[in-house]
Amino acid sequence: ARWLTAAGVPASVLDPDQGQTFDLTTMALDAAEAGMGIAITREAQVRDALESGRLAAPFQRDLLRGEGCYFVSRQMRRDEAPVKAFRDWLLSEAAAGR
Repeated sequence: ARWLTAAGVPASVLDPDQGQTFDLTTMALDAAEAGMGIAITREAQVRDALESGRLAAPFQRDLLRGEGCYFVSRQMRRDEAPVKAFRDWLLSEAAAGR
């Protein structure tokens, strides 16, 4: 929730306390692929989905240099304002080394 607040995404647009949460990354990725939201994960876990177009990375660089961490969403949702706002904030945090 703090990530969304810092990204300027109002709870009325994307409330992290509503909807599904997952204990397993694979379940979160399946949900992102189904269009249910976004996921943050390592490249190795989404490489096939990215290459096939089932998921899209909203930017073309790693968030954590050398770590291969990707922020992914369904292709048709990657340009939506809440997703873009969160992506931009996450990139600025990564650039600042936080």
